[in-house]
Amino acid sequence: LDELNIDNNRCKIRECKNNVLLGRTCDFCRSKYCLYHGLPESHGCGDEAKKKARADWLKSNPMSGPKEKPMKESERNYVHNQLQKKIEEAAKARSAKPSASKKK
Repeated sequence: LDELNIDNNRCKIRECKNNVLLGRTCDFCRSKYCLYHGLPESHGCGDEAKKKARADWLKSNPMSGPKEKPMKESERNYVHNQLQKKIEEAAKARSAKPSASKKK
């Protein structure tokens, strides 16, 4: 029974003899590791950690949102004409303003 307790308090890496009181339990394989081997990449769970990180990132940053449909040719022409009218009106308004004369 004491032998099982000793094994539970040691790092799961065979060559490592460190105590795991300050270590951590892996979220993927549920084994206990010392602080040195606690990262998933250092004891063989790197692929699972990478998959989880990618899935978490995709949940928080969706790569594709709702896509807009391209405008029809008639809609594009209408919008273009409206824009041209606004540009012309702005140009007329600028030229209609009298230039400020210098006061003496």
